Amino acid sequence: MKRLYGLLLMLLLALPIQAAQFFPAVCLTGGTTGCIDKIDGATVNTGDVVFYVSSSGEYRTYVLISDNATDDGDLVIAPDANAGTKRWHLVSTKTDKLFGRYEIISDDTSLSDAQCQGSIDVLNGSESVTLPAAKPGMSVTLYSDDATVKVITPASGENIWLNGVDNGDNNTIQSPGAIGNFLTLVCFTTGNWYTMGMSGVWIDTP
Repeated sequence: MKRLYGLLLMLLLALPIQAAQFFPAVCLTGGTTGCIDKIDGATVNTGDVVFYVSSSGEYRTYVLISDNATDDGDLVIAPDANAGTKRWHLVSTKTDKLFGRYEIISDDTSLSDAQCQGSIDVLNGSESVTLPAAKPGMSVTLYSDDATVKVITPASGENIWLNGVDNGDNNTIQSPGAIGNFLTLVCFTTGNWYTMGMSGVWIDTP
């Protein structure tokens, strides 16, 4: 038996190791040279990496994973040619204003996927903030910079779990209306935001 294990180990060590490929990109989609979706699926393998840099100074890293995730042109990108089950998944993002610090968003009430990757939205005035569709790994902190009520609304049909309680689809969360109130939301499962930290007593308003 030991001899058999030894032979198996020798065979495994003799197998070639597939080195990851690295690709540069300057656009996400569009099907033109330099775009991530232009990379032919027949030429890439699981674990390959794309480094994307935009003209505005945004830096992103995508890794190829074998799955059937829906191509949204942002968090998940499928090759235009020979996609099969190959998908580029966003694993990190930074801007030239970041490099180890939080991205600060100024008073945005309609957040995009890219703005919910560990950012802080500083809000002024009585406002209602609409969150994008919740995808695992997304996170955002909503901060009240004045003494007015802020209302946080999920995407249609989705939920915000306040203190571990799901109050149903399309429920909204309301701040106490004091300066310094904040709410940190993290998505663990598709369609669900979970409160991971807060200041003040936020309430659910179905």
